[in-house]
Amino acid sequence: MRTRIAVSVAAAALGALLALPAQAQPRVRAKGRITDEHLKEINLTAEQTEQFNKQRDEHKNVMWELGRAIKTRYRDLQEELDKQDTDKEKVAGIVADLKTLEAQRIDQRVRGIMQMKETLTPEQFQKLHTLRDEERAKGRRMRKGRGRPGPEAPAEEAVESEVSD
Repeated sequence: MRTRIAVSVAAAALGALLALPAQAQPRVRAKGRITDEHLKEINLTAEQTEQFNKQRDEHKNVMWELGRAIKTRYRDLQEELDKQDTDKEKVAGIVADLKTLEAQRIDQRVRGIMQMKETLTPEQFQKLHTLRDEERAKGRRMRKGRGRPGPEAPAEEAVESEVSD
């Protein structure tokens, strides 16, 4: 009995130790998101960096709360729709709440972009926009090639012209 407990504890400890390097690795981020590397490339001043990070943290918190509220209301909607005797007025109220929350999410997204534009110079904003677009294009090529970089645009155009002939 003691041997089994000791083996279980040892296995758990080994699993925890093996998991540490995986946790230390940076998170995979969504394509097109602004990263710290992007911010370094556009040469932010110390004041801009502080302001940008503050805005980003506030924006992230508000968006997280909105996302959580939306998810909850969708769950409420699904539960109400799954009932045998669905209350149409209750469904209409939930739908109205969802519309309001989605509108708030759009407003917050636009507010965040406008705050960013106020913080950056026009040149910095343009450079950041270019970097983000390059990142998105790279993501599209990777998805198209199922994990491998896909062919460049001229090759795709050549294939399309051969197909249409």
